[in-house]
Amino acid sequence: MKSFFKDARINADGDIYGFKMHDLMHDLATQVAGNDCCYLNSKTKRCLGKPVHVSVELDAICLLESLDASRLRTLIVFSFKSDGFLDTQKLSVISTFKYLRVLKLCNFISIRLCVSIEKLKHLRFLDLYESCVLESLHKSIENLVCLQTIKVTLDEKVELSTKVVSKLINLRHLTIATWTSIDKTPVGFGKLSIQQHGGVIFSKWLSSLTNITEISLTHCQSFRYLPPVERLPFLKLLEITSLYDLEYIYYEDSILHESFFPSLERLTFYKCPKLRGWRRMRDDSHHLLLPPFSCLSILAVRGCRMLTCMPTFPNIKSLSLEDSNGEILEATLSIAASQYLICFPPLSMLKSLKINETIMDLKNVPQDWFQNLTSLENLEFYNLSSKQFQVIEIWFNDDHNRLSSLQKITFEFCIDLKALPDWICNISSLQHIRIDCCRDLVLLPEGMSCLTNLHTFRNHWLFTLS
Repeated sequence: MKSFFKDARINADGDIYGFKMHDLMHDLATQVAGNDCCYLNSKTKRCLGKPVHVSVELDAICLLESLDASRLRTLIVFSFKSDGFLDTQKLSVISTFKYLRVLKLCNFISIRLCVSIEKLKHLRFLDLYESCVLESLHKSIENLVCLQTIKVTLDEKVELSTKVVSKLINLRHLTIATWTSIDKTPVGFGKLSIQQHGGVIFSKWLSSLTNITEISLTHCQSFRYLPPVERLPFLKLLEITSLYDLEYIYYEDSILHESFFPSLERLTFYKCPKLRGWRRMRDDSHHLLLPPFSCLSILAVRGCRMLTCMPTFPNIKSLSLEDSNGEILEATLSIAASQYLICFPPLSMLKSLKINETIMDLKNVPQDWFQNLTSLENLEFYNLSSKQFQVIEIWFNDDHNRLSSLQKITFEFCIDLKALPDWICNISSLQHIRIDCCRDLVLLPEGMSCLTNLHTFRNHWLFTLS
């Protein structure tokens, strides 16, 4: 808010990886940092003091020899040239910094990590992700037992030895981008992220990652099914993104309900156009063959039109279904209560719901299903027509307490909506109304004054309401 940092760039994990800084703020930061931080390039004649954190261009890597090796904790090496190459001789300089905690190598065409890296006993963070390819990953990396994070891009001929990775007892985060095969069993780390594979081969080692809490798979081509992961006791997050050949989620037979994804809280499917469901599909009652998600709180499905079969999710708290098939929600609404004898009606714990084309296509559900939404706090209407609002009006009949917990309503891209629906005035708990890109909206209900708890009304479109 004070403009110390501006225009932050945030990655998919929510981490800031870049931002802008005003010249004066940069000068102040440089002055405060003193000689602890320095930037070395070809114009640098010598390094002042005993820096702790160093960024160096490849052309100036020879200047590292003059540094106090006992002080250096962070080293970032990068190249602006298209033919950047880190050979054994240049890497040997890096191996002298035995107290190094962070090592990041950027923008190199190829890298060959040799046995000398094993000398970096205190290394916590190794980032080779922005390098083009890693030609080899020497088994000596298994001696870096303090490593917590590894980010690598591997050459297609490099096989990642998970036998080596399993020796890294403190490893918590592994990110791989490559064409490669992965086999055997790594253990101990908590997050697995695999991205941009040309062809990936998984054996059953994935199901043996007993400590893993997060799995993220992105752009894994030729990936037809997901290996068994339903028994992982601590898995809380599973994200499947842009797996265009994925057809089903495999899980093993003869599994108890309490052992089926016992800790999974967040599940995301995005752009999986061939995904149909779980492997055990035999007849029209195939949902009955699947255990429910007992702990699932957040479900987001987008761009998966063929997905018709998945476990029910009666305890869901946040639900977003876009460009997908409504059958997966119909199953939860139709059979969850009778099948699993749950204490509360399905969706009674739901706090956030987006109503769009997918939700409007619901057909085989109880007519009063909307009455279950007693915990709903946030309701979004996305890309609905005026006729569709007329259809759903029955959901908001004159029962004033139907949505007693609702606090916020959003209307977004409802292009031909000319007036907010009258039933909105019956929701006495409503505190916030937000309107985005509803270009034809010109009228408000006469009973708006009844919304005594309304705090904010925001219209993000250059039109006047009367």
